[in-house]
Amino acid sequence: MRRPAPICGVILFCMAVTAQARELIRIDGRSDAAFDKSFAKLVRSLRGYEARAFSLGLFGLLLPKDCLSAETIVYLTFQPVSPADAPRIRPCREHLEGMSFKDIIEAADKQGQDPGLK
Repeated sequence: MRRPAPICGVILFCMAVTAQARELIRIDGRSDAAFDKSFAKLVRSLRGYEARAFSLGLFGLLLPKDCLSAETIVYLTFQPVSPADAPRIRPCREHLEGMSFKDIIEAADKQGQDPGLK
């Protein structure tokens, strides 16, 4: 399966600056309920293009982990995330434990730049 192209550095920089100006929200993957609550809180904090960027970041980071369903893969490819999407991502919660929006975007970008993954 083809891997997503690396996320543009300018967009990453803009997201990092925007994310630093707000409260740092991290995913709590210790339980399904904690994950759902923290995921929804993180998604509600996103502005404008960030929800779409977050979808692509989740896609890029989690696709190689084989924890996404086929339906979720298609969804993340075409839709921005919403606070109600936690159940779609829940099977991957252990991979997101303690991560912020910025952490997920940076990890997906780094993974996309790894020549071994292309």
